[in-house]
Amino acid sequence: MNKTELAQRPCGQWVAVAFLTLLLASCGADSDGAAEPSGELHACDIAPASEVSRIFGIPVSDATPSMESASGKNAFSQCSYKFDGGGMGLSVQISRSGAKQEHSRQADADASRKKKDSLGIGEDVANAIEAGTDIRGLGDIAYDFDDNGNYQQLVVYWNDYYQLAIISFGGSDAGNMAAARQALARYIVDTL
Repeated sequence: MNKTELAQRPCGQWVAVAFLTLLLASCGADSDGAAEPSGELHACDIAPASEVSRIFGIPVSDATPSMESASGKNAFSQCSYKFDGGGMGLSVQISRSGAKQEHSRQADADASRKKKDSLGIGEDVANAIEAGTDIRGLGDIAYDFDDNGNYQQLVVYWNDYYQLAIISFGGSDAGNMAAARQALARYIVDTL
C-alpha cells in the first residue's frame, strides 16, 4: 500500500486499526499490564567497568564474565571485577526468574540453613543474613550482610522477577564499601 492509498482510507478504518493494535498488544502482557521480562542478561554490560570504577572510586583493572546462563525467560549472569592495586574484589550476580517470585530476608536465611554441608557454611550464612541490615528504598526487598569479615553481600529483589547480589571482599573501609554497593545496585536496578 502506498502513501496515496493510506491517505485515502476513511478515518474509521484508522481508528479500527489503532484499536486492534492496542488490543493485540495488551493480550501479550500480564494481567497487571506488564509484560514478562525476557532477553539475555550480561552483568558486565549492565554494570560496565567504567561505572564500577566511578562508583567505587578505584580503577577496575579487569571485568570478566564468570558465569552466564539463559534458558528462555530464566537467566543468570555474573561478572567478576578486579581493582588496581589488588586487595579488593567484587562480584555482581544478576538473575531473572521466568515466573513471579515471593522473597524475604528470612526466607533466604531459611533456604541457606537447609543446605547440608559438612562445614556448616549454610548455617553461618543464615546467621549472617539474619543479623544483616534491611535497606529501605532499594528495590522491593534489599538487605546487606557481612559473613564474619570474609565478604560483604548486598541482596536486592525487584519487579517480581529480578534478583541482584553484589559481593565485595578485601575492602578496607566497610562503611564506604556498603554505600558503594548500594549505589551500584541502584544503578543496575535503574538500568534494567
